[in-house]
Formats: sequence, structure tokens, C-alpha cells
Amino acid sequence: MEVLKVLGLCVTACALLLALKNQGRSDMAFLVAIAFTALMLLWIVSTLQPLVEPLRALFQGAGLAQETVALAFKVTGIALISEFAAQICKDAGEGALAEKAALAGKIAVLALALPLLVGLCQAVLELLA
Repeated sequence: MEVLKVLGLCVTACALLLALKNQGRSDMAFLVAIAFTALMLLWIVSTLQPLVEPLRALFQGAGLAQETVALAFKVTGIALISEFAAQICKDAGEGALAEKAALAGKIAVLALALPLLVGLCQAVLELLA
């Protein structure tokens, strides 16, 4: 199982980070954490890649517009990336910056979803009228 390898790598990375921090090499530990986070992001993307087409087919089979399907994938990507950025900021001890990174991701999701929400509200108003 590939996930067990990844989890083992996570534990190994944590041990390495702790060793670096105990030796007073916080700067090096932070760089290792960023590199490991990038590797994890690549693993997640490669793991999710085979799911894209079946999900797209499922959404289209349900009658959803292509724009809605693309929006769902974009929102998921923004959520994952902003969460990773926030976690990196937290690992660096920058809690306030982490909150701003998370907020930026939420605002980006809202901006992407706003046309869909407006269309939904218009459809509801037309049904009520």
C-alpha cells in the first residue's frame, strides 16, 4: 500500500525535523519541512489524478454543466493549496500569516463560486415568482 509508505515517510521526516531542531538548526528544519510538504503535495496530486476523469463523467452523467465541474475541481485545488500554505506558515511559527493564507483561500473560493451562487439565487427567485 502506497499510503503506508507515505505515512512512514511522514514519521521519518518528523524524526529528522526533531533532530534538526534539537541541534539548533531550526532554519534547516524549516527548509526540510517545506521540501517534504512539496513532496506530499505532489503525491496528493498524483493520487487524485486518476480520480478526475471518473468524477468528471459522474458529474456530467448527473447533468451538471462543464463549468460547474471545472469549478468544483478549481475550488478543491484552491482549498488544498491554501491549507498547505497555512500549515507551512504555522510550522514557521507565523500563526497570523497562516490565518491570512487560509483567509485568502476562502476569499478565492468565494470569488470563484459567486457566479454559481448568483445563478442559484436567480433560479430560486424565478421559481418563487
